[in-house]
Amino acid sequence: MKYKKSKIFDYVRNRRFQTKSQMEIMGLAFVVILITLGLLFYIRFTATKEPSQVKETFTTSQKAANMLNSLIKTNTYCAGATITQLLQDCAENKDINEIFCSITMQESCEFIESTMIYIFSQTLDTWGDDYYLKACLWNTITQQCYPDETILSISPLGSECSSGLGQRESSSQFIPVNGRVLKIWLDICK
Repeated sequence: MKYKKSKIFDYVRNRRFQTKSQMEIMGLAFVVILITLGLLFYIRFTATKEPSQVKETFTTSQKAANMLNSLIKTNTYCAGATITQLLQDCAENKDINEIFCSITMQESCEFIESTMIYIFSQTLDTWGDDYYLKACLWNTITQQCYPDETILSISPLGSECSSGLGQRESSSQFIPVNGRVLKIWLDICK
């Protein structure tokens, strides 16, 4: 009889251990499910949240600065010159440019304008941003462009960004040209 009791006792003890282990595993699974649901709700509500005004303004400002920096440092297939060199040539030699683009049969001023329009059509136009780009010989005393010294002016709107409803973020660069200064700036309008 002792043999039968110990077998029954072992069976009951093993069964209790199995049940207890199964309950612990179920509890762990339940905790994992709760954590997963919590993360999903957190991600859902933070992903749909609008970016703050400060973040949006900073991003736009950085977009203008990065775009302008990239543009003026861009190498072209026009005599291997950069946009900066082409702008300098255009400003120094307004009537007859020294740099001639044999591939496109354009002088530096024409080449810059067509290149900028193409670049903006592939970037800012695609992103839905209005913009205004201008390059002119800059009067450092009056802080204005010299009259009739505008080298380049590009805008899909045909004029500067209106300061009415949206915001305008700007970035500018100064390029030396024969003892004078060429200012190029990009406004991105929101």
